[in-house]
Amino acid sequence: MSTNLNQLEYFVVLAETHHMKKAAESIYISQPSLSAAVTRFEQEYNCPLFTRSGHRFDLTEAGTIFYHHAKQILRDAQDMQAHMKSYTQKREKHVMIGISPDLLPDRYPAIASDFLRLPKNKNAGIDVRFDPGRPEVLFRRLESGIDDFLIYADTALPPASPSTVSHDFPDSSCLFKPGQYTDLYTDLYAGLSSVSESSAIYDFYKDYRHDASSVFSQKLNEQILCLQPYVFAKPVNFPCSSVCWSDLEGVPLIGYLEGSAHDLYLTARLKQVLPLHHEPEYASRMPNTDLILRLVETEYGCAIIPFYDHLRSYHVTLLPLPGNGISRKISLYTQKGRTLSDTASRLIHYITAALSDDHADDPSCVPADRTDDSSCVPADRCADELTGSLPDLPDRE
Repeated sequence: MSTNLNQLEYFVVLAETHHMKKAAESIYISQPSLSAAVTRFEQEYNCPLFTRSGHRFDLTEAGTIFYHHAKQILRDAQDMQAHMKSYTQKREKHVMIGISPDLLPDRYPAIASDFLRLPKNKNAGIDVRFDPGRPEVLFRRLESGIDDFLIYADTALPPASPSTVSHDFPDSSCLFKPGQYTDLYTDLYAGLSSVSESSAIYDFYKDYRHDASSVFSQKLNEQILCLQPYVFAKPVNFPCSSVCWSDLEGVPLIGYLEGSAHDLYLTARLKQVLPLHHEPEYASRMPNTDLILRLVETEYGCAIIPFYDHLRSYHVTLLPLPGNGISRKISLYTQKGRTLSDTASRLIHYITAALSDDHADDPSCVPADRTDDSSCVPADRCADELTGSLPDLPDRE
């Protein structure tokens, strides 16, 4: 016989009131229904649970054992209901965003901060956090429901078996609220870039076609947010006012760690655009963009890097790459079949609007104090616009 919580409650109330009529009245059922519930328990366990003396009901030894278990089950059920209600309310106001580590200094945290400053959200107790990590961890957390959605750069090294790629990443992620960033970013991204060098890694990444959705398309939805251009960073006093691919010959470059995600991506893309038999010469390699730019500032060399808003704070000159240049795809992933909270859905819509040209016509989407420019362009913009406000330069034969 299957026992439900109502039947357990009937038993507990009778055990505590010792009176059939009072118990039935307190739980708004008839006395025959209450008596039938007790009889079913006694028949199921083949032992009496109560002794009857007139109108009084007292627990037997077996009934006392059953009472304590029933009481605990009902208490656990109440705790579960309270916990799940609290979780549901908290989940509605809590948004966890998985993100490729090198996107942390980009405009996404600023967009989230703007979202929190909207009148509807300002005093609503909403908590938005960014959850960076290596790619396989990011997608696993999204698939398991830990993160609500994922913002992913296609230069992040795709998942691979340990026999193909060796690494020494930390297992745990670092959680960041919008605007709260420390050297943890540098440490985590250094770990992300510390991938062992081998031809197997390069072949794997090249065949992967820089498209994470080829692996996860059955379980995840992909929305392309924007195409982020790469730019040429040079010292302010470096004698170069424009960039052509042939100009890179002999120019000391500061690159990303050899075998890292950025290095593999740039190697594949540069092979497509550089003159035949020409390969860039690297004077040094660093684990992340900020450290690369610090060396560029000291006139140690030049660099090819993704363009972010915060790069404007460095004392360097940024030039567009020739022709259609090089860009990388930034995508937003959600889990298929999962219903997101209203807050998470609104935040996704807000991010999408902030990265499009359409949001300028909707003053409700952008706070009045938001004035900075975008470092990304929408994916449907033509290739010659990828460098934003930077001047367009022709190819040189």
